[in-house]
Amino acid sequence: MVLAACFGIVLDYLEDSSRLSEGLFSTILPHLVGQLLHANLFHLLANVYVLWLLRFSPRELLAAYLLSIPATFVVWSGQAMGFSSVLYALMGMRLPRVRMSKAGWAVFIAANVATAFVPGIAFGVHVSAFALGYVCQTIYTLYDEYRGACQRK
Repeated sequence: MVLAACFGIVLDYLEDSSRLSEGLFSTILPHLVGQLLHANLFHLLANVYVLWLLRFSPRELLAAYLLSIPATFVVWSGQAMGFSSVLYALMGMRLPRVRMSKAGWAVFIAANVATAFVPGIAFGVHVSAFALGYVCQTIYTLYDEYRGACQRK
């Protein structure tokens, strides 16, 4: 019953083609290009500096960008902008390979918790991009280990 009602709502929505194109450009497109926009010069330079620190490959950057797109839908107010969602996805992808001290973890967590209270910073996007990067990298690592074990037999 609920499924039929949902299906009917979707069909009603798809019947009006102008509403469909309006929905595509007003809801999805900003999430595809929002990472390329920055609020000011400091925002851009800070993201470029962190990007330089991470030393990524083009393949990692593309994977992080694609992972960051769903993360941008977790915005509590307004539109997310800036490359930080991609940076957090890169950090999440690198996490399984990084060994940090307890002090390093404390600084990382404290810095990120502090951003939760700064107005205008999309903390939900940061957390979700980091989690998506970590989960996808963990799945890829497990798959790669499984594939290697199957080839050795």
